[in-house]
Amino acid sequence: MTQPPPPEESRGQLVQDYEHIRHEYDELAVASETLIRQLLESSEIVPHHVAKRSKEPDSLSAKISLHPQYESLDDIPDLCGLRVILHFPSEVRIVTSLLAQEFDVIESEVHGAEVPELFDYASVHLTCRINEDRRTHREWSRFGDLHLEIQIRTVLQHAWAVISHGLGYKPNEQVPADTQRILFRAAALLETADELFDTFKEGG
Repeated sequence: MTQPPPPEESRGQLVQDYEHIRHEYDELAVASETLIRQLLESSEIVPHHVAKRSKEPDSLSAKISLHPQYESLDDIPDLCGLRVILHFPSEVRIVTSLLAQEFDVIESEVHGAEVPELFDYASVHLTCRINEDRRTHREWSRFGDLHLEIQIRTVLQHAWAVISHGLGYKPNEQVPADTQRILFRAAALLETADELFDTFKEGG
């Protein structure tokens, strides 16, 4: 049975609670971005882009409406979000492993791998919190058990995410067969290009 959306009053209270502490998620985003950039530099990986954000209250309200199981802010994984865009698929694997050593990973999802026949974008999503060792340091202890979501993907995977989102199609909706063929071909070409670039990087 489909769970009804939370009452307007309950949703409004969650958003209000978030607005009172949003600055904590802003600070967590800044600290986490700095840490990620340091990890990339120490591993001699030059990212295409690293972005951070705390969730906008309007976006949070809309998300709660779609997820009635969210009863507290602790249930919402992406109030703090970071995106790491890299040049090669092999770097995605390396960075995912690096982050797993520096953060406590609560959940790891590889989008685009579960149902390969769907033209969904590919991306690794890690729901994390600062690991226990780091929380012993004064500058990190204030973040406690705040959650953050880190998305890791290649430039081409990001391009597909942006373009497919702009087209307005959802992975599980009915799409005309001719359009499906075009989208499948485009997704396959981008995936092939990613693999080829990785091969070139490794010398052949």
